[in-house]
Amino acid sequence: MPFAGELIKVRDDAARLAGRRKNACLRGFALSLLVPDAHYGAVAEWIDDHHLNARVVYFRVPQRRAPAESPERRAAQPILVDMLEVKPDSDFESWIRSELDRRANHRCIDSVAEFRSVDKAVTRRGQIKDRDRHEKDDRRRIDDQRDYVLGWTNEQKVQALITHATSLHQELAKVGAIITELETSRASAASTLDRLVALREYSNWEELDWQRVVTRIGDLHREEEIIRSSSDELKAFSDERDRVRGEIADLDRRLGDLQQDRGGASSRHEGASGELELVERILLDAAALEAASPEFESIEQLMVTELSTEITDRAVARDAQQSVATALATRKETAVSQQNRLAQRIVRSMGSFRNAYPQETLELDDSIESAGEYRDLHERVATDDLPRFEQEFKDYLNQNTIRDIANLSAQLNKQETIIRDRVNTINVFSSRHRLQRRSLYPSRSRSHPQHRDTGIS
Repeated sequence: MPFAGELIKVRDDAARLAGRRKNACLRGFALSLLVPDAHYGAVAEWIDDHHLNARVVYFRVPQRRAPAESPERRAAQPILVDMLEVKPDSDFESWIRSELDRRANHRCIDSVAEFRSVDKAVTRRGQIKDRDRHEKDDRRRIDDQRDYVLGWTNEQKVQALITHATSLHQELAKVGAIITELETSRASAASTLDRLVALREYSNWEELDWQRVVTRIGDLHREEEIIRSSSDELKAFSDERDRVRGEIADLDRRLGDLQQDRGGASSRHEGASGELELVERILLDAAALEAASPEFESIEQLMVTELSTEITDRAVARDAQQSVATALATRKETAVSQQNRLAQRIVRSMGSFRNAYPQETLELDDSIESAGEYRDLHERVATDDLPRFEQEFKDYLNQNTIRDIANLSAQLNKQETIIRDRVNTINVFSSRHRLQRRSLYPSRSRSHPQHRDTGIS
């Protein structure tokens, strides 16, 4: 389904005459969609169901159409349709030719006098006449190839668009340069304005005349040199002044050093005061001192071991404290490590003991917290006079074993008698039962000689 403009182009030999006129007369027709009759229903339904957000014009093209009447031709006034060419071998060729005979039968007129004398015409500048209806669309340039819609190819239109885009870029670059120049001028004007506003702070010219001030300073320096060179007394005063200034500078340096030393001494005094307060608080805690007194000798020995110098001042004491604290921490870590290894060994021994004596250790578990219970068990085992119980057990075993065996033998004999009586009773009952069966079923007994009566013995 092509657009009509894709199947129509201006003849090469008539491009100069028809280029502008055809764009004015056939633009609407060229932008119309050609729909074959077989697809007309589907296209109409789809277009009606969708919002296209644009304007669309389409023609229903039947398979056959009666040829249109050929337009009247005059040699002096060519007709627009004669300057057009239809793409051959197209399914729409005959229909488009018929439409062009009807739509493009305008006479190409060069003068307004001739334009007034005919019913249908088009001027070189794009004014269209169709009997009493006249139209001229100057919203676009009639010779702008970017707006042309006829032709099988679009190379010329693409080239026109590229040329126009290039010109726009050039114009944009020029405008950018002008904007940059204007921005620079505006910044310069703003800077000048700021300087002018700053001048409002001065009320007279003398405040701004810096050259006069510089000249005055130079004159005063030269006058000073003249006075210095001409007066010995002034030179002596100047030398004395320089000497005093040097002494003042030395005193200032000494004062700064003393102030620095004073600051250091104040800082050390504050530190010593804080440590003294801490020591006083420790000494006032009699209970803590009493509890720690047994460890004083060990700590003293540790200090002798860790330190090779005598404690003479606070700095040495602080170093001694840190060294002793580090040594104690190291010993503590060693003791804790040994304690952990010993605890693991104890727990393994507890497990072995419980496996060996499960009945006696039902209420115990394998943990250091149960050490007291294991100690109690050990105390009972060690102090409950087990040798005496062992002798009593041997005596009981010697005295009562024979008696117990005799009782056991008597019980076994009694049970044997009971079992024999019960077996005899069963045998008697079984014999009576066999006799009753023989008396009731004599033939059956004779017919089965293989069945023999057996008794329980």
